[in-house]
Amino acid sequence: ILGTKTMVFIGDMFDSTKWNNGWWKDQANTILDSHYYHVFAETPRSLSPKQHIAYVCRYNHRYTTGCCYSDHPKNTKVTPGISRMVGEWSASFDTEVGPMIDKVINGII
Repeated sequence: ILGTKTMVFIGDMFDSTKWNNGWWKDQANTILDSHYYHVFAETPRSLSPKQHIAYVCRYNHRYTTGCCYSDHPKNTKVTPGISRMVGEWSASFDTEVGPMIDKVINGII
């Protein structure tokens, strides 16, 4: 009905680790979409851009790597049936970024 070139995007409901039950293992063109809404969390909003990147790598690693295996619960064999996409991990700031663009860019480099 959908055709072989149709992509299906599914939201992970903010916990990708719950998506290892295998119902999708034969579903080609399926993408699990993850979002890390740091703009709503107090801790990352106070970090510099470099610190925020390190924070994402450290604290969102479980959610980024915790899904889409065909051998649950060992989670060593990535399923061929679903791909992952992290659609947003907002670089949140407590201040207006526009006036501070030089400081922001220097914090990333």
